[in-house]
Amino acid sequence: MLLLNIILPNTNMLIRVISLMLGLIIISASSSLYFTANMGVSTYDAMSLIAADKSPIPFRICRIVSDVICVIIGFVFNATIGIGTIITAFFLGPAIDFFNKYLAKPLLYGKCNCETTNHLNKDMKENRGII
Repeated sequence: MLLLNIILPNTNMLIRVISLMLGLIIISASSSLYFTANMGVSTYDAMSLIAADKSPIPFRICRIVSDVICVIIGFVFNATIGIGTIITAFFLGPAIDFFNKYLAKPLLYGKCNCETTNHLNKDMKENRGII
């Protein structure tokens, strides 16, 4: 909030909504690329990835649950939680999942069929020791 006020003083709600949406898109796309690169992930991101790998629950749902739990913990400890935090908690997982499917995996594997991609994903997971 303070950075936006420094860059654009007296911003209206439209500018704030556009900034939130652009930020969500940039974070989702970059997270997708960094997950798919298979060069290691942070502990926070690994929770959702491992839960999705070890259960039938899709990644987007695991990420939503993880983000919402963190928001609740922040609320319990009196963190400032705004509408942007809530929107990010519920939409970051599905947005990362979208960019995995339409950006990161096609860049990594090329435009191949799902069976080949799934086979390559399984090989990657085995090499990481997830399966």
